[in-house]
Amino acid sequence: MITDSKEVVENTDLRINFRGVEFGTSLKDAKQALGKPDLHANRDMEVEGHEILFYTSSIGSVRVTQCLHFKDNGFFLGQTIVRRPTQEQYKAFLEKVLDKYDLFPAKGLAVSELEEQLPVIDMERNRIEFTHAFHLTINYISGNPKVAEAFEDVRNQKQRKRSSARASFKEQVENFI
Repeated sequence: MITDSKEVVENTDLRINFRGVEFGTSLKDAKQALGKPDLHANRDMEVEGHEILFYTSSIGSVRVTQCLHFKDNGFFLGQTIVRRPTQEQYKAFLEKVLDKYDLFPAKGLAVSELEEQLPVIDMERNRIEFTHAFHLTINYISGNPKVAEAFEDVRNQKQRKRSSARASFKEQVENFI
């Protein structure tokens, strides 16, 4: 879940970035910094100007996918997706992120106590949020106010396309009846 940007409160003096890539970085510069992606998806058909770079790797037996989202050639969202982590692996990611941004309270704390430090928010309102269901997703979200508009734009475009696809599907069903 992405926190409403109005609810964010700065809690780190360090600037948040995703694998060394700053928010607003161009697609070309991100590729230069991270190397060739495993997949480059152009989502223009779904959302105009939306492109995603995918990088996959493993940490031991744990599969990790990292995604960099660009809208109109500016980096606005990074995601680290950890496939089916154990509670211990989840805690390790949580501790590392908190430690990196000088928010690690103390060793030996329970996961719930560590989660109280979230989301991580810098002085530019960039933030890091954790979502842990079947997979763990760590979202790195730009604090740029235009990003909230981009999320809303993405949501609206997808809703329009879904309702259009539903109407089209219903029309096509008639041909089979």
